[in-house]
Amino acid sequence: MATSVDSPQARSWWTTLPGAVLLVAMIRALPAWWLVAWPVLTVADPARHAGHNPFVYVYVYAHALGGTCMLVFGSLNLYIGATRRWLRPGCSAPAWVGARPAILASTTIARG
Repeated sequence: MATSVDSPQARSWWTTLPGAVLLVAMIRALPAWWLVAWPVLTVADPARHAGHNPFVYVYVYAHALGGTCMLVFGSLNLYIGATRRWLRPGCSAPAWVGARPAILASTTIARG
């Protein structure tokens, strides 16, 4: 006669320590995103900036989108690093490709 062992209830991943760290990281990023990126992404007060070159809008908008992506991926990085989930050999290759130019750009003298 086989007995069944009751499996423990699956915990929500938000209630684990890595999930809590991800949640805190996202909450901590919201004020910065709200104060800096949101006005740019919603084109707040366009009359005040009517005489600017259109290229400036494209550059600033792209910069705000890039910063938003960095906040999201930084939060996910904390979660993946804490859980080792989705971390397999070869998965860090794209990170190295992106990190090299970023490190080089931030450590050179010719920053403008």
